[in-house]
Amino acid sequence: MSLSVSEVAKACGVAEGTLFKHFGTKNGLLGLALQSEPPTWVVHLQARAGRTTAHQELFELFGEILQFFRILVPLAMMSWSDPQLRESMRDAAEAAGPVQAHGALRGYLKAEIDLGRLAAADSEALALIILGSLWNYVSMEVMFEAQAPHLPPVEGYIQSLVELVARGAPVVAPEEAP
Repeated sequence: MSLSVSEVAKACGVAEGTLFKHFGTKNGLLGLALQSEPPTWVVHLQARAGRTTAHQELFELFGEILQFFRILVPLAMMSWSDPQLRESMRDAAEAAGPVQAHGALRGYLKAEIDLGRLAAADSEALALIILGSLWNYVSMEVMFEAQAPHLPPVEGYIQSLVELVARGAPVVAPEEAP
């Protein structure tokens, strides 16, 4: 699969010329995704713990992560289609913003659990579930167009994800299963 800069620009909602003006090349564009500085949504993440309600914070946070992934996913797809870019991405993985963001999200979730605002859970697994779910939603948007009929509306999807995180996925006891 090959992803062009024009496809990245379309997915990001900007003109192709704007990307080249700011980043110069595909490698410059990819460099943004691989920068060691954390994504914007991470910067004040720890300050969110205990602020407003857990539901409200999670809803806003998941929306911000989804917007970040709308930029990152096309960049990742572009890098995976080019062996040199893919190697650069692999080499920079430890310093990459997305890797740092995962650790920050895990810490935020742990803080909310410690405050009693989220039920006791494995914050590592929870962070991976959240990021994986949002990444998958955006990947489906990118691969099958933004308003694909098989995807739920974004706000409803985020609200459902918040509810799953806040309450946990319901599990039927073996003796209650059909």
